[in-house]
Amino acid sequence: MCLAVPAKVVAIKDAARHQILVEQAGIPLEANARVLLTSGKSIASLVDQWVLVHQGFAMQQLSTEEAHSILDALNAVSGTNNSSPAETSRQRVNSPYDTER
Repeated sequence: MCLAVPAKVVAIKDAARHQILVEQAGIPLEANARVLLTSGKSIASLVDQWVLVHQGFAMQQLSTEEAHSILDALNAVSGTNNSSPAETSRQRVNSPYDTER
């Protein structure tokens, strides 16, 4: 099963290579944003935006509401109970594949 998870774009790592820095559940990660840069869209316009990330690729831009809704659903399934989507986005979603518990 494949799962893409919302992440917030925090910076541009390498504009020439379409590399962005995102924060996913409080963990900084690199992602490739080339898929999102169609129709002359600037990579700089992605900073502070939510994107759906799968295997290191930003696949889709999300509204804040969409991102929070997905994060809340993931945390509900995992049993995490947070009071707000902002807190939820900072919490790590537990996975049965985690080796550190």
